[in-house]
Amino acid sequence: MKNLLIIFALLVISLSAYAHAASDLRASYKAATQTLELSFDHSVRNAQEHYIQSIEIRLNGTMIISQVATGQDTASGGEYIYKIPNLKKNDKIEITLICNKGGKKSASMILK
Repeated sequence: MKNLLIIFALLVISLSAYAHAASDLRASYKAATQTLELSFDHSVRNAQEHYIQSIEIRLNGTMIISQVATGQDTASGGEYIYKIPNLKKNDKIEITLICNKGGKKSASMILK
């Protein structure tokens, strides 16, 4: 029984080391073009097997974009651009990136 617990603990540790969130998430909103630009760092060996799978964007707490991806741009990360018209001063944008192997990275901004 003790050996089984040790094997289980090692398995959990190895899986958690394999799965990880994006290490950095950068976001900017350009009012002139009404675009939200996202870029993220998520270093992996194979960007088609281990990648940021879900991109969720909320405006003032309401989900306005939910995108599912099947890979990321490169083994080091990726970029997304979204057209979001009619935003106003003090609108809050929340972004969440979810890795297909586990892990989340979130950021938020308030428009000035």
